[in-house]
Amino acid sequence: MSSKEKGTITQEDIMKILNSCYEKCINGIPKISPSIENMANNYLQKHRTKEDACNAMLRNQISTVYKELHADRETGC
Repeated sequence: MSSKEKGTITQEDIMKILNSCYEKCINGIPKISPSIENMANNYLQKHRTKEDACNAMLRNQISTVYKELHADRETGC
């Protein structure tokens, strides 16, 4: 019986998953998330300097992660 038949995940499988995730992070997911370039341009348009845009993006991402972690604790997930 091969490793595929046993349901074992190979290094090749993991690399395919990581490559797919990386591609989706860079290019976005249609109707779900923008590409990195679009997201960056959106922040740059809303803020006076690149530094302000970067700080706003970081605050937003940290806030999002915190909210998700907090929600998981409340639901027991």
